[in-house]
Amino acid sequence: MKKTLLVILFIFFNSPVSAINWKIFQSPTGHLKTCLTENLNSGLLSKLTDGRPSKKGMRKKAKRAYQACSAYISNNRNSKASMIGRKIIKKYLGTAPLFELVDKKNSVNLIFFNGGPGWWGNLNSKNFLIRERMSFFKKGANIFIFPNAAKKQKMSYDDRLNGLHRDKIHKLVNEIRNRNDLPIFLVGISRGAVSVGSYIAEYGKEVDGVILMSAIYFHDRISKRNAYSMQEVIGRKPKTKILIIHHESDGCKICQPSSAQDFFNTIEGQEKSLLWVSGGQSSGDPHGPFHHHGYEGVENIAVNYLINWIKKY
Repeated sequence: MKKTLLVILFIFFNSPVSAINWKIFQSPTGHLKTCLTENLNSGLLSKLTDGRPSKKGMRKKAKRAYQACSAYISNNRNSKASMIGRKIIKKYLGTAPLFELVDKKNSVNLIFFNGGPGWWGNLNSKNFLIRERMSFFKKGANIFIFPNAAKKQKMSYDDRLNGLHRDKIHKLVNEIRNRNDLPIFLVGISRGAVSVGSYIAEYGKEVDGVILMSAIYFHDRISKRNAYSMQEVIGRKPKTKILIIHHESDGCKICQPSSAQDFFNTIEGQEKSLLWVSGGQSSGDPHGPFHHHGYEGVENIAVNYLINWIKKY
């Protein structure tokens, strides 16, 4: 009996987590080829065309790429599993995964920017954009959740204003443009709006519009936050269409409703909209996802506001 148990344990701990079909490295095409070249250098990819390599180091690198591109390898990529979405490592974004939830029948691309410290892969996050991703998807939107540069790395305000951060967003926008001809809108909630504002200040003409949800605005009693307000980051003349969605009872001290109205009033041009959400619940922290700041209890209203505005364009 003990001998049998030892054999079972040996097999369990020494078996590979998943078998690799080495043939996929021989002549990849389309998105699979793109994914593999992003996760492997061209020299190693060419060596893998001969099948399973003898060097352990090469096998480890191949396995990591295989796992990163598993969604494109699967024969069931268009099955129910595709409704769940996939995490993909993009070298130009860093080591945390980009999340995407796409369907060829959808009519728009939305790139989400999480609030707080950002996002590095936790799909159980209670943040409004994360928890409502399926609602947006079912209403016809392809979803892309923009990641932090690395797991466990928290995004500061300064990180969101950094030129390298803007360039990473720009590369993702260009990649999506090459994948389909659908409009692209950036959606930022709370601190995530700083990323969005920073991007359009330089690259506004490259996207079809942006949505600022529970965003950060000027507040003269909190001077250290002024540099990250939409007034300072975007200015009076945004280079693209803007929709502001804000709860009329938002309790976040740097996201006051009156400040959102003030910002809207200063924007020059006609391609701007301000939509107020009311009602709902406020069970948690006023600065958190389960309060008016995160549209608790009125998620469907906020989602519909965004989708219906986009449909106008």
